[in-house]
Amino acid sequence: MPGKQAAREYARAIMHHAPELSETIIKLFRRIIDERARDTKYNRLLLHPVISTEEKLAATADLAGDNLPDVVKKILIDLINHRGMDLLPEIVGFLVKMREEAEGVVEAEVFSPVPLTEEQKVKICAGIGASTRKKPLVKYSIDRSLIAGYKIRIGDQVMDNSVRRQLELIGDQLTAATRM
Repeated sequence: MPGKQAAREYARAIMHHAPELSETIIKLFRRIIDERARDTKYNRLLLHPVISTEEKLAATADLAGDNLPDVVKKILIDLINHRGMDLLPEIVGFLVKMREEAEGVVEAEVFSPVPLTEEQKVKICAGIGASTRKKPLVKYSIDRSLIAGYKIRIGDQVMDNSVRRQLELIGDQLTAATRM
């Protein structure tokens, strides 16, 4: 996936050269993404082969409101020249993750069969914070396929504390015991 790799490298360059501007850059890139989705004329301008990079950059700089920081200007010129403006959503995603990581924030998603009480949410959030040693940013979702209990996803890791999973483990133990 060369696109994802390129987006990650752009995000790394931004975080390396201008970490203090990351929030401003994220907002600007989101504004550009929204404008491209909303205004087909602007989108055609960015893709038109005859329109100069300077004109495309000027149209994009108008979205920034005030002067563009040099690092942003260089990245936009590179994206415009290499038809990489479609990478902006992925760049934003990587920037958000890198900024959260730098700030000691971890994203987690908790799945439960019914809505959790505030007390349960506080306990789960505290448990995630204690196990990761980071400030958890938790999203709660309903998963009707669960019998009871909950599942927590942090990145690629899933902690399954559901009744269904506990029953599966008991079944595996009984199956293993009967084979002996």
